[in-house]
This record gives sequence, C-alpha cells and structure tokens, in this order.
Amino acid sequence: MTKFLSMANKTKVAATMGGDGRRGGRRQLDAWVPGTAGNTTSTVEISISCRNLLNKDLLSKSDPLCVVYNRPPGSKSWVPFKRTEVIDDDLNPDFVTKVVMDYRFEQVQALRFEIYDIDSHAAKLSKQDILGFVETNLGQIASAGEEGMTLELNSTTHVVATNPNQVRREPQTIILIAEELASEKDEILLKIAGNSCGSWSGCLPPRSYFCVSKLNDAGKWIVVYRSKIARGSNPTYQPMKISCRSLCNGDLDRELKIDIYQRKFSGKLVSVGYLSISVNKLLKAGQERQPLLTPNGQSAKSGLRVLSCAMTPISTFLDFIQSGTQIHCCFAIDFTCSNGDPTDNQSLHYISNISSQPNPYEQAIQAVGNILKEYDSASLFPTYGFGARIPPKGEISHNFFVTLTKSPNCCSVPGVLEAYR
Repeated sequence: MTKFLSMANKTKVAATMGGDGRRGGRRQLDAWVPGTAGNTTSTVEISISCRNLLNKDLLSKSDPLCVVYNRPPGSKSWVPFKRTEVIDDDLNPDFVTKVVMDYRFEQVQALRFEIYDIDSHAAKLSKQDILGFVETNLGQIASAGEEGMTLELNSTTHVVATNPNQVRREPQTIILIAEELASEKDEILLKIAGNSCGSWSGCLPPRSYFCVSKLNDAGKWIVVYRSKIARGSNPTYQPMKISCRSLCNGDLDRELKIDIYQRKFSGKLVSVGYLSISVNKLLKAGQERQPLLTPNGQSAKSGLRVLSCAMTPISTFLDFIQSGTQIHCCFAIDFTCSNGDPTDNQSLHYISNISSQPNPYEQAIQAVGNILKEYDSASLFPTYGFGARIPPKGEISHNFFVTLTKSPNCCSVPGVLEAYR
C-alpha cells in the first residue's frame, strides 16, 4: 500500500538502477519539492485467481472465465472492461490475463468480477452458467498489499453442482492481487524445448505445456504466461512473447518459475517439474539442458533447454515520430448518388453559404487533415474521387483526381477543401 499512498502524499516513486543500468529491486522516494504536486495516477496490474469453484460439468470440470466490469464515476451501470482467457477443466484457476488500469487515489473505482463456466465458446454470456460474482473497488484491492484480497463469491441464485460426486466443503473464493507497474518499454522473446516431458499412453505421445510465474514481495507466485500444448516427449514450445513490465516489472533479477505440466488424456494435469530462474539468467543461458525439480524439491528426470532468449525495445507511436517517421495523408471522396442531390440541404455534399456550417465531408477533411499535416513535411495531400461525372464528356469515373489536373496533390488542407468544392 506504501507505493500507492506515496503518490497521494506528493512524493514520487523512483526506481534505483542496478549495476547494469536496469531497474533494480529496491525503490526510494524522492524528496518533495515545495510548490509542486505529485501525480496521483499510477498504472496498476490486477492478477485474478479463484479457488474451490463449483463443478457444473458431469464428465469433466468447469471451464472458468472471468469477466471484469467497471462503473464510471457518477454512473449506476456496470460497463464491460476486460475478459480473461478460458481455462479448461480447472476449479482453482490462475488466470494469465491481467486487468491493467490507472489507479486514481482521489476516485472510488468500482469493479465487478463475474465467474462463468464456459460450455460453448460461440454462445453469449447469458447462455453460460454463472458461478458467482463479487463487487469491490481498486482502492480496496490496492490496500490489501502484496498478499492480495480474498473474497467469497456471491450468487444471485442458488447454484447447484451438476456433478453429484462433488461435495462443497469450502466456499468459492476469488483472489485479487494488485501491483504497481513500472514504465518499461522492453519485451522478452523466449523459446524453450522440453526434455523427457511426460510418458506415452500406448501409441499416443504426451501432451505438455509450460507456465511462467513471477514471485511478488509477499512470496506469492503470480502466473503471467501459459503456453499452448505441444506434443512429444521432447517438445519445442511455441515462442513466448511478453512485455518486460508484465514478466518482471523491470527487475531482471526477480525470481521466476517455469513449470511444465503434462495433460493426461483423461484431462488430469500432472506436474513434470519446475525451474527457478530470472530474466538475467535466461538471457545468459546457453542451450544446455536445465534439470527440473519436482514439486517437493527433488531432482526430476525431466529438463528443459533455452533455445533462445532476447530482450528488445517496444517501439511506441511516439518513438516512431521522434525518429523522423513521416505520415502521408490522402483523401478519397465518395461522389455517388447515395449522398443525395448536392443542391438539397439534406445532402452530405450540400455546400452552405455560411462558412461556419461545413458539410460532413468538409468536417472530416478538416478534422483528419489538421491533425496529420503536422507529421508530413511535404504538406501534400493527394485527393481522389469516385462516382462522379467528369467534364468535359460527363462520363462516370470511379477513380479521378479531384483537382481535375494531371496531379492529385493539394498543397494544404484548405487546398483540399477548395478542390472539393
């Protein structure tokens, strides 16, 4: 909670730099300068997990999905904000999808979490079984600290388990953990392969996947990535691409864990083993075999190899602009009769004698052109038209220069408007 309250106390959270110039694990507070105000907005990532979910399926387990809603200030309605992925056959899911939003100390940011059992991906949510919901706000989640907040799920109706073998001894709960995100603009591309990952079932090869988790300050593992299933005893998994901010929040020495699981053909999950590592170690790892550990810390027969690991900057729109990227704007104007008779004041092409009343096409040209002209040093706007009769023969053309010259270029936004009129 200290991280979040520090912003309200007009202090600025600054990261110390490690020996390699990257973000270190410790943080310090800069001295407050009189006459200045702190920024009370911070970017927060919420991790979502559930425990003891009701089993609504007869032959397998529930396939949970979490839908997150927010309620804008002054509104009484819930607005859909985020959906997680669907996790098959899991009553204790740790969702990879995170809720990332701006934390504002001065606002009550109401949130609603609804958990569904998804039976058909094509059906609407109203056709799915709702397992429960909970309402809270971002301030409460943030104030719970690194341990997170555990809440019991509510239900608008009495939800009954479909599976008669399931005895509910514990309530359905949701675990919400908030973490302030650093301003990192790098991403990690990791490719790994497994070794002796699972046993064959007759002539059917084993199916396995890997999960990556990060350790928070409270000693809790937060799942940040889950791969697709790969087949074979020595599978090569789909490359993992993830932002450095999501993976380790900029701390390259933060402890990570790579778990490999085998999914049996019965649907049961079996742990193959895990590897404790960090981003720095991944970057320095060769392709030699890394032995895995069993859940109880013993050496496993299985292993993995880091085929490649690279960290590259994520280029933002502003990065491209500052590097000299030019944006060229051209216009294509619809002159077909669907716009109406230009002499009719209801037409989209009606030209008013009052300059302060531009028609919809003029409004669009000005709105787009006046923004993009700042990013085009040539200030040339090629302008094309279609669906009009062109002089001198009056033949219909679906590709002509609005300038009615040998060049489509107009020298400015007013030039485009002049050619259009």
